Amino acid sequence: MMTKVAIGIDIAKDKLDVAIVEMAHGSLLFQTSYANTAAGHQRLIVKARNYQESHLVMEATGTYHLALAKALFEAGCKQSVINPLQLKRFAQMKMRRLKTDRSDAQLLAAYGREQHPEAHYMQPVAEQQLKQINTQIRHLIKVRTSIKNLAHANGYLPESAPICLEVDASLLAYLDHAIERLEKAQQALIQATYKEVQVLIESVVGVGRRTSMMLIAYLGTFERFRVYKQLVAYVGLNPVPMESGTSLRRRMHISKQGQAELRTLFYLCALSAKNHNKVCRALYERQLAKGKPKKVALIAVANKLVKQVFTIVKSGVAFDNDYLEKMSAVS
Repeated sequence: MMTKVAIGIDIAKDKLDVAIVEMAHGSLLFQTSYANTAAGHQRLIVKARNYQESHLVMEATGTYHLALAKALFEAGCKQSVINPLQLKRFAQMKMRRLKTDRSDAQLLAAYGREQHPEAHYMQPVAEQQLKQINTQIRHLIKVRTSIKNLAHANGYLPESAPICLEVDASLLAYLDHAIERLEKAQQALIQATYKEVQVLIESVVGVGRRTSMMLIAYLGTFERFRVYKQLVAYVGLNPVPMESGTSLRRRMHISKQGQAELRTLFYLCALSAKNHNKVCRALYERQLAKGKPKKVALIAVANKLVKQVFTIVKSGVAFDNDYLEKMSAVS
């Protein structure tokens, strides 16, 4: 068909609700559901190819959307995977009250037609595996902390059952071993695929091994970002103004709408960078001299670290902590 369409896909564990709307007028052309299986994915791809041009839009759903996204990518279909918060705000703008799987598919199609979201970036296999390993490590650390707290409490019981103490010790030993294996596997995968990138990231004074591994797991070689401000926004350290009415006071806050884990790591890195990274130390001192609170100064340092890491990775040149002094000596 010589028609351009937006295809909304509401994804559940076992099925895909699909709505197809015309780009020109927004009229609903077709609605159905397919199984969330390889066969169902192929049926959807065949349907999408019936049109002159199609843009498929879905929400990020943890893991349920990943197989479909991979199938669409391999088939060369234009697709977008949007943040659920974006769709929620779009629904509120539309004053939407009905919420069913079919209506969600229509809403996703309408979002694709009106908002034209960016094409989905499909991570290379190594990045996907690193991210999976990182998620596994994070969850096991939470479980280990919970077991440690339980073991601590059990140890203070006057008549604690020996079996509970034995199980606690056994679980902690197993979790320690599992986390160690995962960390070694993660590092081995980085060494095999992103060794040069890791060396560049860790050359930035204040940025350590844990942060470099996390950055590579999420971002690989940073190829999806053109300018450092995009990376700052991804981390959630971008400043946003807060104004109201005729108030002459303008307050700035960070958005906190990016990757919380990366944002926390950069903040922790800033604690070291303010002392040992010469550019960051100068920035920190300037912020304090202006009367800024220490936390605000640290956030400024974290922002600067993101810029330094981005610049180093993109340029391929290792960080030089004495760069400014050398330039001053030359001039």
